[in-house]
Amino acid sequence: MKIGYKIRFLVISFFALIISTVTITLVGVKITENTSTEAFAQRGISAIYRANVWIEPEKFDALVKYGTEEDEYYKFLYSKLFDLKKQLGCKYLYTMAPVNGDIEGNEFKYIVDGSGPFFSEEFSSFGSVENIESYGKYPHECLREQKIVSSGLLEQDEWGWTQTVYYPIVYQGKSIGFLACDYDVAALEKMISEGRLLLLGISLCAALFSCALIFIFINIFFKRMNNVTQAMIGISSGARDLTQRLKINGKTELDMLSFAYNEMIEQLQAMVRQISGSIDKLSKNSFTLSAQNDESVTLISNAKKSIEDIYSKADDQNALSEAVTDGIHEVENAVKILDEKIIQESNAVQQSSSAIEQISANISVADTNISKIANEYEIIVNETEAGKEKQTNLTSKVDLIAAQAHQLDEANKVISSIASQTNLLAMNAAIEAAHAGAAGKGFSVVADEIRKLAENSAKQSTAVKKLINDISKAISGIVNVSKESAASFSSLGDKIKDMDDLLHEVQAGMKQQNEGAHEVLNMMNILFQATEEIKASSKTMKDNTLHTVNRIEELKHSSVRILESGTSANEHLGTMSDFASQIAAQSKQNMDLAVSVNNLIMSYKV
Repeated sequence: MKIGYKIRFLVISFFALIISTVTITLVGVKITENTSTEAFAQRGISAIYRANVWIEPEKFDALVKYGTEEDEYYKFLYSKLFDLKKQLGCKYLYTMAPVNGDIEGNEFKYIVDGSGPFFSEEFSSFGSVENIESYGKYPHECLREQKIVSSGLLEQDEWGWTQTVYYPIVYQGKSIGFLACDYDVAALEKMISEGRLLLLGISLCAALFSCALIFIFINIFFKRMNNVTQAMIGISSGARDLTQRLKINGKTELDMLSFAYNEMIEQLQAMVRQISGSIDKLSKNSFTLSAQNDESVTLISNAKKSIEDIYSKADDQNALSEAVTDGIHEVENAVKILDEKIIQESNAVQQSSSAIEQISANISVADTNISKIANEYEIIVNETEAGKEKQTNLTSKVDLIAAQAHQLDEANKVISSIASQTNLLAMNAAIEAAHAGAAGKGFSVVADEIRKLAENSAKQSTAVKKLINDISKAISGIVNVSKESAASFSSLGDKIKDMDDLLHEVQAGMKQQNEGAHEVLNMMNILFQATEEIKASSKTMKDNTLHTVNRIEELKHSSVRILESGTSANEHLGTMSDFASQIAAQSKQNMDLAVSVNNLIMSYKV
């Protein structure tokens, strides 16, 4: 069973009153006892000082050691102590000394006892020994510290209630005994005991009366408190009436509590009204947020399809880049073969020039050298025809590369368009995330990532477009050089054919050998110059081909990066889709919560 605060307060108050009353009573009794004890102690000290006037330490020491009851000093001191005892009205007035001088022992002997007549009950004869253990610590303290000591109220089995004052007798710096004065305090002790009981009775009656007053006050207090409690219970129960107010009759603490309760109810009533309006707005916002979230899910789905399209286009671009790279490698190999042939041609031209010079110098061996030259020119004619065919193949492949570069440009335009659409989509998504407020923060981060991806795609598309333009320019240069090389090969073939005709004419007529030799030499110089030009053009075409290969490799790497970006964007869109699903679930929870809170608020009467 749970004990209420009213019972607890009553019990605690009763105990506190009783304990405080008893404590005050005991303290008062103790103060009275101490006052009385001090008064008797002052009387005893006064008696001790008056008796000490007749005690001579030297004579007392001799009396302790050698004296008897017949000693004159003993009789003198006895008469003085006996007379003083009768004057003061004390119970006992006597002197004692430790047996064998041991002040810490309990065996003491009487020296002069002036407490009563000789042989009376109050009198103790000279030298009689008594155990003073029942006297307490006071005699030993007096002798040890050599000062006056009061025992306070002390009950002894043989002597009853007494209070004793001890005065040390000191001879040559050594305590040899003490002078003691006892007062009978039995009446005082009885008075103190009776007073203690009387005060306790009065205190208990006062405590009971106070408890009755406290009980009445607590009943009134808790009755007022119960009104506040019942009002609070009424609010927390099914009634939930916020229109109820407590009555205020004055300015007491309970009235202030009732006033605070009324103020709290008014604030709670205003708060309920405000919450009710906020719940309506929350419901409307939840419906709006749900609709916007559905639209965001649709936009994300469309963006995902666009990213997948970008990914497909980038994959096609990557495959096209690999095909162009393979074609460029073939062109590079052809250029290397052409370069080797041109070197062979240049060597052949140099050999031909030497042969012509030998014909001019030595006519006698002209026929043999001309035959060799004819053979060499036949080889040159064959190789020239082969080089011409390869040059034609090179030209067709370069045209194919130009067409593929044009296709790359078209693909890059598609990528640029997709990047622009993605950027527009990211802007729309950011706007929707801003409309969504705090719930769209995560979606705003994803929108920023899509916008950055679109910007990177646009930058990559611009770089690819510039690279394609550079490749197109390089390919145009290769086409021009290829055409010039073909024209040079055609011219070279015609000249070699003419040279062959001249050689046959030389063989037919040796008379025109010198003229023919000079013409051949001139033609060989022209051929050498053309060969050098072809050689330079071949080197340029080779350098351009290498540059084109590097550009295409960069395009290939760019395509790979686009593929990676497409994959990353696809993953981000998947994450965005999950976020959108979570937002939708949270929106539904907000709507349910708004309905629940609204039902709770509507249950209050305001």
